[in-house]
Amino acid sequence: MNIVYVVKNEDKLIKISQLVSEIYPNLDYIKIPAWDCLPYDNVSPSARITGERINSFIKIGNNKPIQLIIITINALLQKNVPFKDFPKSVWDIKESSKIILSDFSKNIIDSGYRRSGTVMDIGEFAIRGGIVDVFSPNYSYPLRIDFFGDEV
Repeated sequence: MNIVYVVKNEDKLIKISQLVSEIYPNLDYIKIPAWDCLPYDNVSPSARITGERINSFIKIGNNKPIQLIIITINALLQKNVPFKDFPKSVWDIKESSKIILSDFSKNIIDSGYRRSGTVMDIGEFAIRGGIVDVFSPNYSYPLRIDFFGDEV
């Protein structure tokens, strides 16, 4: 059974999630923050918030038992990508996988990543020969994929 706890704002979200992790260290919970920009504003949400929201929705979509979801009122009211569209954006890359680099590059751009010379922030990727660096929101550091032809 899931419990959804709706909090007033981001400060409460941080305080409640810290309190939950201190009191119940073994409790599996998810916190979902709101976008850090206004609708129809000229600025995009930060990569950190975007990554946190994407990870939260991926965890919810994994059908693993989650006991608590903590969400702000604004995050609850904001539109999100439908769950049926989420699996198309998730890549499971393993050693010896066969991937065509040009297809991978096109798909990662279509998923919202920005190509850069050096990967520094969430949502960026860089291709240098057969080396691909990707900063996925699922991780706190960039990942390096080494291609030998079409093989990882």
